[in-house]
Amino acid sequence: MRQTGDTDPSTITLTTPTLADGAEVYRLISQCPPLDVNSQYCYHIICEHFSQTSVIARIDGDAAGFISGYTLPEHPDILFIWQVAVSAKARGRQLATRMLEHIICRRRATAVRFLHTTISPSNIPSQKLFSAIARTFKAPMREREFLAGEVFAEGHEAEVLYEIGPLQYSQ
Repeated sequence: MRQTGDTDPSTITLTTPTLADGAEVYRLISQCPPLDVNSQYCYHIICEHFSQTSVIARIDGDAAGFISGYTLPEHPDILFIWQVAVSAKARGRQLATRMLEHIICRRRATAVRFLHTTISPSNIPSQKLFSAIARTFKAPMREREFLAGEVFAEGHEAEVLYEIGPLQYSQ
């Protein structure tokens, strides 16, 4: 018998976000520090304009995870992951990994060969997530300085660029 709040992976659905998901994604991101929270309008736009490079995870119909990403216009083979959010009730279930693999495999048909993201030095869970993805897709991972903390207001940490690829897809 399933209990309230149970996050059995069989109850998790991964779908393409829509414009209507923007407010719910905004609330989810707001509850996932240390993520930077953008305006609600921004999340409506992301869910509409970047739906094919983003994913929303639901547990029993409620947003439990969200990843936003986009392909670089000048390099359509690079998928840049902007934010990864997992609600407190869904942590420890490999949800971020499942969502990221879902996007990568969905984008395989469009020739995505590289995955990029930025991660602050103190965000160990994200570092582990992207290191695991590099291993899964048998791809080298490089790190390089990207944005110094001084460019941000209010003491934001530096952001390190993680470059993974080329991705090796299983046949």
